[in-house]
Amino acid sequence: MRILYRTTAAGPDGCFRPGETRDVPDELGEALIAGGYARLVERVAPVPPDQPLETATGENPETPENRRQATMVSIGGGWFELPSGTRVQGRLAAEAKLLEELGE
Repeated sequence: MRILYRTTAAGPDGCFRPGETRDVPDELGEALIAGGYARLVERVAPVPPDQPLETATGENPETPENRRQATMVSIGGGWFELPSGTRVQGRLAAEAKLLEELGE
């Protein structure tokens, strides 16, 4: 699952500041959310390693629309985080910046 940290967290896996997103195991994510230290951004279903991505999701991940949706993460409050780590306010502005970054 992908979570958004609401507070600073530190441990063997590193230090994470408020506003950062990270994929974590479901058990850890649920504990952080229950304690109020994070909130759910999206639940990611694990894909078996021997199964291609397009058959697991039923979609071709290489279409421009799917690439845009897969790489742009809503972090709340109208803000979106792009693959480069850039944060942009507003979906339209984030999509425009993402297209610019992807060279489309």
